[in-house]
Amino acid sequence: MHRYSSADIQAIYRVIEERRDMRHFLPDPVDPEVLARLLRAANWAPSVGFMQPWRFIRITDPTLRTQIHDLVETERAQTAEVLGERKSEFLRLKVEGILECGELLVAARICPNVLEYCLFSHCSGERGHRTLLQHLRADPLLGLDLRLGEGTGVAVAYPLLVSAVKFLNEMASFESAGVSPKNQ
Repeated sequence: MHRYSSADIQAIYRVIEERRDMRHFLPDPVDPEVLARLLRAANWAPSVGFMQPWRFIRITDPTLRTQIHDLVETERAQTAEVLGERKSEFLRLKVEGILECGELLVAARICPNVLEYCLFSHCSGERGHRTLLQHLRADPLLGLDLRLGEGTGVAVAYPLLVSAVKFLNEMASFESAGVSPKNQ
């Protein structure tokens, strides 16, 4: 089995320990060779079964970057509202880098077949939510224009799911219920 040298191991720990959180961004595009090297490294990141199920999307359109920023900012504010005493701490996190950085990469399709196991309870009245559902080709159970993020969509849809599961698991067939065909 391959063993890294002590110097290599120490270098990895040093990189982890000296990692910084970026707060200021350069607006300049990243050199294409550097970007390719970063994406190559990201694609080699650990994953279960070494599946590497992610894809990276490069966002260059300023209008789309603004829309993404606005959506993230809205979600950030809504999340902060439910955090109680941690609200102010959470709100110190900034999302301005989406607009300020030279390159914006979005990790997508973390697990492409996950949509086969998802149920979308509702479509909210928010444009971003509708756009997301359209992009995912998701068909929500309900379309009641509820506010995204407050949890009422799942609360309304849950009884429908419970009923559907009961129908599948508990409803008798004609045969088991002793119902004879019409011509008998």
